[in-house]
Amino acid sequence: MRKLAYNDFMKRKKRKVKLEDILPKYTLDDVLQTAEEDKAVQEEMALIDILIAELEKHIRRKLTKEEQHDLLEVVEECSAKDEGGYVIEYVPFDYAWMIYLIRKEEGSKDED
Repeated sequence: MRKLAYNDFMKRKKRKVKLEDILPKYTLDDVLQTAEEDKAVQEEMALIDILIAELEKHIRRKLTKEEQHDLLEVVEECSAKDEGGYVIEYVPFDYAWMIYLIRKEEGSKDED
């Protein structure tokens, strides 16, 4: 088995390098912005969990996954939004729950 000399190794490793290969794909601002967005999403999810828990205390039972999904659709639809369509203030969850119940009742009447 032949031992490779240092020069042989260096000859094999030489290649042309483009500037885009050296520069990072993301800037520090991109990384920080993504981290801030992730943190904001986590905070909003925690707030929604708290609001759902408060509603469950109010109605004295746990919501099913389907009820949570439908409730959050009502919250999304009825909440105040900015020009971009992003929720800026949630509608009260007990109010959204009443809308959900009314819609559910109307839906069951339509089926009859």
